[in-house]
Amino acid sequence: MKHFINLTNGLEWLYELRGTPFSFIRIQSSHVERKDYDKIMAQLDSNFLLMLAAGETCIVYDCSSSERKPKSLKLGVSYIEYILNKIWLNKEIVFERGYHHYFKTVKLSRPVAQKIKYFKKFLNTQCITIPVKFKQTLNDGNYSYFDNLLKLYVEDEIQKESILKELILRR
Repeated sequence: MKHFINLTNGLEWLYELRGTPFSFIRIQSSHVERKDYDKIMAQLDSNFLLMLAAGETCIVYDCSSSERKPKSLKLGVSYIEYILNKIWLNKEIVFERGYHHYFKTVKLSRPVAQKIKYFKKFLNTQCITIPVKFKQTLNDGNYSYFDNLLKLYVEDEIQKESILKELILRR
């Protein structure tokens, strides 16, 4: 199981995922709002795509200013699932709210389609599903808060690593 924190609001998951290996992903809600799904797919990290193709469960974490699922997860991740199932598995998945009718009309640019097709050679799964976890944040748009949160987390990790090295050297 792989864990991916969506930047920026998703950084609030840092301490809850402490001790669990994780990576970062960027599914921009502004791209979702503009229906720029080509950019969403273009920005997907190769590590994320490779893990999904290999059959690994990849959970995406984010936060929302309301108690509802953020657009990045609701529509962004749904679109990613739709496209990967279509291109990699030749399956058209159907969503409860009918998003698939809209998703059918979206065309990927040639470079993005080629990027996605590249990972098909590593396919080791019968269905692409991407679980999501979200919670509410009171800090939406407060970039200095997220910057400080990340700095503190990195400092804590560096200090923890330093203590571990010192303990190992004492043996």
